[in-house]
Amino acid sequence: MKKFFAALSLALAVLSASAQDVATIDIAVNKKGAPIQQTMYGIFFEDINYAADGGLYAEMVKNRSFDFPQPLLGWTAFGNVEVLKEGGPFPRNPNFVRLTAANHQHKHTGIQNEGFFGVSFLKDSTYRFSVYAKPLNAESSISVELCDPASMGESQ
Repeated sequence: MKKFFAALSLALAVLSASAQDVATIDIAVNKKGAPIQQTMYGIFFEDINYAADGGLYAEMVKNRSFDFPQPLLGWTAFGNVEVLKEGGPFPRNPNFVRLTAANHQHKHTGIQNEGFFGVSFLKDSTYRFSVYAKPLNAESSISVELCDPASMGESQ
């Protein structure tokens, strides 16, 4: 621990020496810090820059349950797409999306997810895709594709 503080002090001294105004930072490791309330317990984790969603939380699809304040946040929808908030198959997750035919020979209906700065995949790795889907008629089908290797200016 002492080595860490010595290295920190040295780094701070180098930084402050290079500045025009010299600043001093005193670190007293043997002194008590601010008091902590007895009623405070547990941990705090703030989701900044996708540290949880798209980070520790291994989900690759942003807003998979359509439950953000803007239900299609993270999604690009085309054709006839409707987000419904009642009558879905899962009581704990009532939001779902209904895709219906675009009624045009050269047009399709679908949704595309942007992921978290894209959807990253590693070569030769195995991934599992799951979806609960109910066809509206016998001609309904589902297609899952990786559309674009570049997302938001980054290469995936």
